[in-house]
Amino acid sequence: FIHPFYLDDGRRVPGADHPPAYQVALALPSLLGLDSVRDHQLFSALLGTVTVGLVGLAGRQIAGRRTGLIAAALTAVYPNVWLNDGALMSETLALLAGVLVVMAAYWCWESPSARRFALVGAAVGFATLARAEAALLVPLVAWPLAAWARGLDGWRPRLGRLALATGVAGLVLVPWVVPNLFRFQE
Repeated sequence: FIHPFYLDDGRRVPGADHPPAYQVALALPSLLGLDSVRDHQLFSALLGTVTVGLVGLAGRQIAGRRTGLIAAALTAVYPNVWLNDGALMSETLALLAGVLVVMAAYWCWESPSARRFALVGAAVGFATLARAEAALLVPLVAWPLAAWARGLDGWRPRLGRLALATGVAGLVLVPWVVPNLFRFQE
C-alpha cells in the first residue's frame, strides 16, 4: 500500500495511515475493469445495500421479523449510512463489518461455542481492517460476551473463549500489521 498524496510528485511512498480493507474492496471492481470514480461509488452503494439487508437480518435475529423490517427501513433512509457510499469513505465497509460483528455476537450469545467465539473474533478483526478503532470491539464486545454468556460454567471456559476471540481477531490483523513492522522504522 502506498500513500496516495505522494503520487502527484511521482513518488511511491509506503503508507499505513488507514487500514486496508476498503482499498482492497475497491480493488475488486477495478480487477474487472470498473476503475472509475463512478464505478467505485456504485460498488460502494452495493456494499451499502448489503449493509441495509444485514441490518434487517440482525434486527430479525434479535427481536423478530417486524423489528428487522423497521431496522432495514430506517437504515436505508439514514443519511450517515448512505452518504459515505458516494464519498468513497471507508465507513461504508466499516458499517457492514460492524453489522457482521453484531450478528456474530448475538449468534454467539445464543450458543457460546468455541466456533462462534472464533467467528466473533474474525468479525472484529475484519472490522478493524476497515476502521482501526474497531479494535476496541475486542474489549467492548468479545470480552463481556465471554464473561456473561450463559452456558459457560466456570472461569476456565470463559477465559478460553475470551482468549480464542482475542487471538482470532489478532490473527486476522497479522497480514496487515506484520508487513508494516518491517516497512516502517518507527
